[in-house]
Amino acid sequence: MIQRALWFSSSTTKSNRQNVLMSTDDLFHKINSGNKSLYIFDASWHMPAANRDGKAEFIQHRIPGNTYFFDIDRLADINTDLPHTFPNKDIFQNYINNDIQLVNNSEVVVYDSVGMFSAARCWYMFKYFGHPNVKMLDGGLTKWISENKPIVSGDEAHHFNDTNNNIFQASDHLDSSTSIVPLIDMDPNNTKSSSSDMNQFTILDARSSDRFYAKVSEPRAGIRSGHIPGSNNIPFNTLLKNPSDMDSFLEDEELLKLFHDAGIDLSNDSKPIVTTCGSGVTACVIIAAMEILGRTNKVRLFDDSWTGYGGSDFEVSIKNKKLIDKLFAKCDIRVGEMLKVTPVFGSDKLYCEEIDVGEEKPRQVVSGIAPYYTPEELVGKKVLVVCNIKKNKIRKVDSFGMILCAEDTESGIVEIVEPPSHVKNGEQIFLIGEFEKDITTANQMKKRKIFENVVTHLKSNDNCIATFDDIPLIVGNDKNNICMVKNVRNGWIK
Repeated sequence: MIQRALWFSSSTTKSNRQNVLMSTDDLFHKINSGNKSLYIFDASWHMPAANRDGKAEFIQHRIPGNTYFFDIDRLADINTDLPHTFPNKDIFQNYINNDIQLVNNSEVVVYDSVGMFSAARCWYMFKYFGHPNVKMLDGGLTKWISENKPIVSGDEAHHFNDTNNNIFQASDHLDSSTSIVPLIDMDPNNTKSSSSDMNQFTILDARSSDRFYAKVSEPRAGIRSGHIPGSNNIPFNTLLKNPSDMDSFLEDEELLKLFHDAGIDLSNDSKPIVTTCGSGVTACVIIAAMEILGRTNKVRLFDDSWTGYGGSDFEVSIKNKKLIDKLFAKCDIRVGEMLKVTPVFGSDKLYCEEIDVGEEKPRQVVSGIAPYYTPEELVGKKVLVVCNIKKNKIRKVDSFGMILCAEDTESGIVEIVEPPSHVKNGEQIFLIGEFEKDITTANQMKKRKIFENVVTHLKSNDNCIATFDDIPLIVGNDKNNICMVKNVRNGWIK
């Protein structure tokens, strides 16, 4: 069952922005103050296809001060084939001791060269190992340079201080705000572990919608396309003011609305939120956004992310459940019977039909099916009608719904989507396993908008069963009453 959107106000969350982000102006002043406890990390990392070397770019231009390059690929678990998997405490502590000599009571600021991309991974890692004072530079190096703030070149300065054994010690004692979820607990069919019940998680995937819905291939060879069943898609760059530039985070109210629109109630921490992405990098951007809004409890990272899950044999989904929820749940789809069919004056494509959909009087619908059927063929025919559409005038004729049709792209033949002949007029249609019987909501949606959103999703399979993103359409409560479509392969008629 798809979870309905949870409505809440901004008063249910408390902004924590000042504890997550540091402005470029604040960092500039801190550098100029000569604060020796300030440590700056460039955590720039790029996808292999970008052909960019983060360390080489760091040497060419970096923020001045006690600044180091944080290599995500190097600070990783070496006992796995997955990219930059989270390190254990010993690997992280060795880096702190030998490369950095990070002191206790230090202030850590992390950035990346893109804006708000891989810095969140470094930020989360410091938090995971117990550092109490780590922030991200809002806008990253891109914003810093755009403001003409100073940059320097050269390798790390390594301004080691006389620490007197005052080195920061990574912690094993993790609180509920920082936790890593193993692959086995993400298996929707695993019953061996009590923590593996997918209903216990709200899963947020930071990848692009094209990757989430398998519209494009995964960038890593051998990894299946799609997403974890039941997960929600919040592309990480939509959390930023300019998604294409990947710059500063949205303001609190805008962030809150984005989560709200995705049906995520951040104020309800009875259910853990697990974030994922391609390889565990941009999933941390979602974690940072939630922490900005004050949600720190029961927030976890699925570090293997899609590289691990897509490379496993676990179940994969490509269904656009968000679209199904927002669109199909708002449509009142009923079985109707054609009572009267007349041509529309001045048009050789339109019919005006009177259809019994179980209401007190027939519903008048205008449809462009005249080239494919005669009136005699249509009278008495059972059809599927999308009701509750705001009255639409077509050629000066009022239309109060639309008939579901589909087109065979090879032959160009258009067929009306037909329910089983024995079903009563007015019977409602819903999707297998997705919606309750009482799905009717009278949202007044225009015909054109429905076409634009659904045209690529309504299809039929090789058995001529009408589907929406591969979910069969069914009638009433009986899941054996499958709606059949004859000779249909792709799409539906506009």
